[in-house]
Amino acid sequence: MYTEESKPVRVVWALVLGLGVLLSNAEAAVYSGGTGTEKDPYQLGSAADWMTLYGTTEDWDKHFVLTGDIDFVDASLTPIGTSETQFVGTLDGKGHVVRNGQINLPESDNVGLFGYLGAGGEIQNLGVEAVDITGKSSVGGMAGTNSGTILSCYTTGAVTAVGDGDIVGGLAGQNFGTITYAYATGQITGDYYVGGLVGEMWVGEVSFCHASCQVSGNAYVGGLVAEVLNATVSSCHAAGQVAGNAYVGGMTGYNEGTILDCYSRAAITCGGGFCMYIGGLVGRTWLGSAVSSYWDTNVSGQSVSDGGEGRTTLEMTWPYAENTYVDWDFATVWAADEDGSLNEGYPYLREKASSQPHPADLDTDYRIVLGEAIAYLAGWQQGSNPIGYAIRAAYLWQNGEHYGYDGNLDPPMCWLLVPPAR
Repeated sequence: MYTEESKPVRVVWALVLGLGVLLSNAEAAVYSGGTGTEKDPYQLGSAADWMTLYGTTEDWDKHFVLTGDIDFVDASLTPIGTSETQFVGTLDGKGHVVRNGQINLPESDNVGLFGYLGAGGEIQNLGVEAVDITGKSSVGGMAGTNSGTILSCYTTGAVTAVGDGDIVGGLAGQNFGTITYAYATGQITGDYYVGGLVGEMWVGEVSFCHASCQVSGNAYVGGLVAEVLNATVSSCHAAGQVAGNAYVGGMTGYNEGTILDCYSRAAITCGGGFCMYIGGLVGRTWLGSAVSSYWDTNVSGQSVSDGGEGRTTLEMTWPYAENTYVDWDFATVWAADEDGSLNEGYPYLREKASSQPHPADLDTDYRIVLGEAIAYLAGWQQGSNPIGYAIRAAYLWQNGEHYGYDGNLDPPMCWLLVPPAR
């Protein structure tokens, strides 16, 4: 029953409710746009948006999309997702890049741009460049631990596991999920289970991937995956330098799973002291298999492998020997590098040539400046892009800066010189 005496109480209660709504709205995460649904994902277009994401754990099951490149300018970052609260949402990079971030957590596990990508979580179409990531265990450039899906992503930079220093990879430290059409370049360092792309695979699959890294560890060291257990690695290749003392291989250091249609042209060295189980493709196999997979005996410096077949550089580069790459799918998966411009004569994955050609400069103004030409040259030297890209970029800069695009031609010749207006 309403009385005059109850009126002040009702007014005060209304004010309290109103204040609560205001506080709730003030505390809600604010992104550049979107509502976090699959049809209307949250929009990430700045470092501030990214910080909002990693600071709002209740959004780690939502949907996100990048609307532009994000430069962290060497800022210290916090991983998104932990073992207790995993990131199980989705993030579509739309071909954009996040770069120049640092994560320094030497006492922590599950360290990466995403600390723990849980089952059902997905990251796609995202580049991570020039990162410097340090953790203790399960450390990766993209994800410390992946139980979800990583598709069409890449990482460049330095990834390090310190202390006990185990389970570290250029893209993911530990993988229980699926990784496809991904690659990593850079310097990967740890003690045990150190891989160019992935440190350790208990289960899951890695396919259509490659790595070209400087990989250094003590034991269980691989150019692509350090250790493959009940898992599959298919249609992948590895390059770069791999150094370790035991269980060291150009593709994987230790294999209990399946390696199918893969090759390695990584240079392999023993770090010193007692060397055990050093192989051109696989260091040690136990109940696993390496089917139609090869390693370059000249480049690797290794004449033996516990799995796979050794071939010379001449046999592995175009024109390929008849007993090399047997039954490989050169119609839809692999392509022959006939002129040596894309992968120094070795086969490359078709995704590399058939994907949307990236302009020489990522701001899409179709203009190449000297710094970008130099960056492509440095990228070739570091293994992150073919020499043809570097040559073409330098040519376009020297002869006119602006360029056009012909979709009927493959990269890098699809970039056509457009002389400046006179």
